[in-house]
Amino acid sequence: MPSKREVREAKQRYAQYYLDILRDANDLYEQGGDNIVPALQKFNLEWGQIQHGQAWALSHAQEDDTAELCNNYPLAGARLLNLRLKPVELISWHDGALVAARHLKNLGYEGAHLGYLGSAYRALGQYERAIEYHQQGLKAARESGDRQGEGAGLGDLGSDYYILGQYEQAIRHYRQALAIAREINDWHGASSRLGNLGNVYERLGQYEQAIEHHQQALTINRKIGNRRGEGEDLGNLGNAYFYLGQYEQAIRHYRQALAIAREIGDQEGEAKNLLSLGNAYFIVGQYDQAIEYQELALAISQEISDTGNEGLCLFNLGAAYANLGEYKRAIEYLQQAHTIFAKIGAMHEVKMVDETIAKVRQRLGG
Repeated sequence: MPSKREVREAKQRYAQYYLDILRDANDLYEQGGDNIVPALQKFNLEWGQIQHGQAWALSHAQEDDTAELCNNYPLAGARLLNLRLKPVELISWHDGALVAARHLKNLGYEGAHLGYLGSAYRALGQYERAIEYHQQGLKAARESGDRQGEGAGLGDLGSDYYILGQYEQAIRHYRQALAIAREINDWHGASSRLGNLGNVYERLGQYEQAIEHHQQALTINRKIGNRRGEGEDLGNLGNAYFYLGQYEQAIRHYRQALAIAREIGDQEGEAKNLLSLGNAYFIVGQYDQAIEYQELALAISQEISDTGNEGLCLFNLGAAYANLGEYKRAIEYLQQAHTIFAKIGAMHEVKMVDETIAKVRQRLGG
């Protein structure tokens, strides 16, 4: 019968083996192009074992010979895990890894986990908490001399300020992050920041400038084989054309982006592009098709706990049913949207929903 020490060593080897599998699949995925599908196949085949390995490592996060194992799991599979795990699950992985990184006294690792935690809380609509984690992560990256981490931290803060409507702050942080990415030849980072800047210019109504930035990002992502980034860029271009009133162009880009999201298993991207297609069909008066896409987007958003997107889907469904004359059903969806937006502190959206409810009630009463 094996001793406790032998059992522990066997479990440690098991966890290390599946960490290596995760890293290999993630590295293959990052190579892009024709490597995407085999990377996802490898990852999906071993996913159950990877989870078991991570759970064992997590339970030994503060032990000298296993802390690095726990620390490495969410970092080794960062891109694939963002596709598979819900924000609350990512928080669990990175919380444990943060404990391990602090046990190791490694500021670089600590900064990375703080950054991922901030992004997970942002996805849950907890924006103040997101900023707090991102600021801590940026501080750790600077203290450790991690330029790539510094750029990521600046970009994350830019995204926090963007969501809060603080566009000047967002642009300042994105430009600093872009400068660092170019300095260190981080093309993934550069394409992300170009896309981020395009989104801000779009919000400011500067659509031509937005398209220019998104096209630059798209060129980079196609060159480096970043399929997820390519899909995001296509979706962003769709948004710019949508606001320019070029709806056929918008729908064409959304469909291309949706196809990529489904190809790589990106549920967040799939939901966003379904929502965008629903919006486009709503604008051109095809309400039944708009509802179909919004319902698909809503189901995925609820599954992955994307609260902000869920609220938008509910609002859009309410608007669509109002235009079909189904006012009571419209109000039900709008009230659900109000509840979600109020919960996450999205007060601009709350006001928008309340104004829409008032208009629908007038139609119902009339």
